[in-house]
Amino acid sequence: MDIVWNAWMNNNIVSQWFAPTAIIEPCIGGKYELYFIPGNLKQMNTKGCKIIDLVERQKLMFTWKAPDSFAEIMNVEDNLTIIEITLEENETNLTKINLIHSGFSKTEDWNEALYWHDNAWTSVLSSLKSELEKGNGNLCCEPLEEKN
Repeated sequence: MDIVWNAWMNNNIVSQWFAPTAIIEPCIGGKYELYFIPGNLKQMNTKGCKIIDLVERQKLMFTWKAPDSFAEIMNVEDNLTIIEITLEENETNLTKINLIHSGFSKTEDWNEALYWHDNAWTSVLSSLKSELEKGNGNLCCEPLEEKN
């Protein structure tokens, strides 16, 4: 379970499977910032996101910002969505990751964002699994293509 926990909390490990640049301060109120475009600190990032709950090797909760294509609805500082990660170890020493992304409104724009995030989280968790098992994660996340 320590390996999985470190994969979420260690800047260097996070940058191998999630985002090329990570700034994580592992304490309540600490940063949980991911930068998805190498060298670009202005676009496609979670700048300003904070850890809001932390139980060592068990639970991580942090605020979340959406990709730039959903910024107008989701990246309002007082109304960010929340990511909750919990880890459970079973009797065979395998770690189960539970990920809950909450705080979505019930409008068409938000439904599109929810759908995008549902697919993105599936890819993110797959990348984490690949990184931990094979040392070959796939960095996330491609921006949503503009509609014509």
